[in-house]
Amino acid sequence: MNYYNRLKELTLFKILNYGTNLFLNRILGFIFLSLLTKYFDQSIIGQYLIFINLQTILVSASLMGIPHLIVKELSDNLNNRISFFFKYKVLLFCFLSSFFALFFFFALTNIYYTTIEYKYLIFLSCTFTILNLIFFYFFISIQKIILGNFLEQILRYILLIIFLFILLFLNVNFEIFHLILLYCVVNIIIFFISAYFVYNRNNFFSGKNKLNIKYKEYLRYIYSTGLISLITILNTKIDILLIKYFLDEIQVSIYGIGAQLSFIMNIPLIVILHILMPKIASLIKRKKQMQLNILSDFYRFILVILCIFIIVVLSFFYNDIIKIFFNKNYLESYNVFVIIALSYLITSFFSLNDLIFFYSGKETKILIFMFLSFLTNIFLSLILIRDYGIVGSAVALSLSNILFSFLIFISNIKNNYLFKYVFKMIFENKLWLIKKL
Repeated sequence: MNYYNRLKELTLFKILNYGTNLFLNRILGFIFLSLLTKYFDQSIIGQYLIFINLQTILVSASLMGIPHLIVKELSDNLNNRISFFFKYKVLLFCFLSSFFALFFFFALTNIYYTTIEYKYLIFLSCTFTILNLIFFYFFISIQKIILGNFLEQILRYILLIIFLFILLFLNVNFEIFHLILLYCVVNIIIFFISAYFVYNRNNFFSGKNKLNIKYKEYLRYIYSTGLISLITILNTKIDILLIKYFLDEIQVSIYGIGAQLSFIMNIPLIVILHILMPKIASLIKRKKQMQLNILSDFYRFILVILCIFIIVVLSFFYNDIIKIFFNKNYLESYNVFVIIALSYLITSFFSLNDLIFFYSGKETKILIFMFLSFLTNIFLSLILIRDYGIVGSAVALSLSNILFSFLIFISNIKNNYLFKYVFKMIFENKLWLIKKL
């Protein structure tokens, strides 16, 4: 138990350290978005958010289940050094699989949306974004999370801000083309820096092993988890596309600002997930069920406390944040922020169950629950956006997220010790009260 306590303290330190980096990432992201809102009109901002949305959908669909495959396959061997050649083959498999998937999804997008501008620049940006994310999850698997986060998140926004200032200084007649080109250049730079760090850290890959690449098993895994990732990203990004369809780019920009600010609520979850992914995969492989459940309940409790604190602070200072970082045209995004942020708070009570399912071979259940959530989002969006605009879209997204988290929780309730014992205490006290009456 002393060893486990030391392990928990070490994880808390990593979460604090990584959380600081991720918080810095969000600050830089808001600075970049703030510069865009101050120097360009809402139409440009709307086009930028649509580009980011499209890129996110294509990248997430093309990555399929590769992030989980990297963590699942390479984190199992944290205590046993394995050869560089094996990890190299895994990475190469991931690179090729994701590239062919991107080519397929981009061809479909090009068929159905023939009016997309700068499509080849978008393809280039997506390609290098995928490569950088594969490196990022590789860094997670070898416990170099801070390095991966700096390269993929912090350095990205630093470069974007620097290049944006250069373009402003040169008095470039700014269009969406320049933003997409900016993303391409930054992604290419980060790719070469990440590749250098992977190549330069050969000491992490020393040792001998008899592990082989299980191509068929890998393809089955990334296909099943890839469907989940595709539906997940469609569920979380379809709102922007539907708002653009029913309303206009200005409403997209207002909704996007509210959604971006509400995403701060999700930062603690992202931090905890990235830190715990290798640990949870390892505990499941070693069948340490008790430690897994204690670990999950402990960090779930921390997550709930952090979410409550964040939503209170952001709600209180929301108008000031909008005026400092953006402008008064985005003040009406407050309702969107509150609705989505409250959904993040509710889902924090049920967090980590999906991650446990991913590494326990229960991907099919997640796929079914996510598909039900996606259908709920689409159905509610089509009804609510017409009558309530961006607020209706926020309600649809929030209810679908809550539904997914609750279904996963109910399906895995036996492994949620804290909830199980609370329910048991409430039920027993209720019986005791009935007997007294």
